Amino acid sequence: MSAFYFSQKMEKVLKIIEEVREMVIPILEEQKMELVDLHYRMEQNGWVLRLLVDKPGGVNVDDCALVSREVSAHLDVRNLIPGKYLLEVSSPGINRPLKSIEDFSRFIGSRISLQLAVPSDGRRNFTGKIAGVGTEEITVDVDGKNYSFKIDGIKKATLKVL
Repeated sequence: MSAFYFSQKMEKVLKIIEEVREMVIPILEEQKMELVDLHYRMEQNGWVLRLLVDKPGGVNVDDCALVSREVSAHLDVRNLIPGKYLLEVSSPGINRPLKSIEDFSRFIGSRISLQLAVPSDGRRNFTGKIAGVGTEEITVDVDGKNYSFKIDGIKKATLKVL
């Protein structure tokens, strides 16, 4: 597979993700829910569109089923995804991913694990408590020492349950 082919395939996948995101957010807002994360990828049994949704107090199986029905109906009408795929809707779970400034703000004082795109202080992985949140960066207390990280430099961050 050439790099050009791979690049074109990735562009199509990213376009589908963005179009689905734009379609899903109003559906979730109507249900007083939020989109935590969205993935569209090839897995062992084919293409999977995975939505992680949440709301204050958490989501339950009925919430996930409702969102699945609504999103599925909209996807069928708009035909955004070519070919066969599996739609999965679930809770973000206890190790919820943190993606935005709003996510980090909501969980100030919580323990998190994060991985940086580029090492800082000689390392990429940090675990500690969110000590503060600015407009473009967060501060994490790691064993009594504060580290500041730009949001766009964080590759992955999740809540960490003790």
